Amino acid sequence: MSSKAIGRVLACFARSRLDLNKRLAPFGFRGRFSHDLKFGAWQRVDILRIVACAIGGGQMLKFAVKTVVYALLPTAFARVRAARAAKAVLQPRVPRPEWEGSGTGEVRRRLYESYDHYLGHQATKYAVMLEKRGGHERRTIVVYRIKFWLRFRRVIPLLPKDSKIICAGARDGTEVEVWHDLGYKNAVGFDINPGPNNPLVSKADFNHLPLADETADAIYSNCVDHAFELDLM
Repeated sequence: MSSKAIGRVLACFARSRLDLNKRLAPFGFRGRFSHDLKFGAWQRVDILRIVACAIGGGQMLKFAVKTVVYALLPTAFARVRAARAAKAVLQPRVPRPEWEGSGTGEVRRRLYESYDHYLGHQATKYAVMLEKRGGHERRTIVVYRIKFWLRFRRVIPLLPKDSKIICAGARDGTEVEVWHDLGYKNAVGFDINPGPNNPLVSKADFNHLPLADETADAIYSNCVDHAFELDLM
C-alpha cells in the first residue's frame, strides 16, 4: 500500500467520525461523550480500516496496532490506567468565570479575577474529566490519534527525527505519543494538569515554560485558544 493510499484511508476514517452522533443513534447513544460506550458494527469497520493501513509496515504498523489496542483495551496502557483510577475521586475545582461582553466581537475573553484564577480554571477542565470519566474515553483517544497522525506526518520532510519537539498544553499526552510513534522520541509535553502519573506530560504553565531559549526545534499546541494572553505564548 502506497503512502498516498494510506493517507486516503486515514483521511476517510477521520471524516467518518464527523457525524458520529447520528451514526450512534441506532445504538441508543444520545450524548457527546460516553465512557461506557460498547463497540458495535461501525467501530469494527473503523478498526478494520486502521488495520488495513498497517500493510504499509514500519511506523504505520506500530501506530495502527496501538490505535486498535486503544480502541479495544485502553487500560493496557499505564497512563490510561492511572487516569481511570482517578474516576470518582474528588478533584480540586475552580469556578468557571463568565465571558466578557456580548460575544459579538472576533475574540471573546473570560473575566478572570487573576492569573491564578486562570490557571485554576484551566486545571479544572481535565480534573472534571478525571472525576467523571477517568480521563478521556477511548473513542476520544482514537479520534485524536488519527487527527494528530494526519497533521504531524506532513512535517516529516522538514524535521529530523532527533528534533526536540514541545507539545504545549498537551493534557493527557496523546499528541506526544503520536510524535513518538512517528519516530520523534525527543517530543515532550507540558500541561497545567497532566493527570496522575503521566509519563508523557510534565506539569507546567504553557504560557511560561520552564525551558531556556532556543531549547526546542519545534513547538506544537492544540490549545492556543486557552492562552491567557496570546502575547505570552
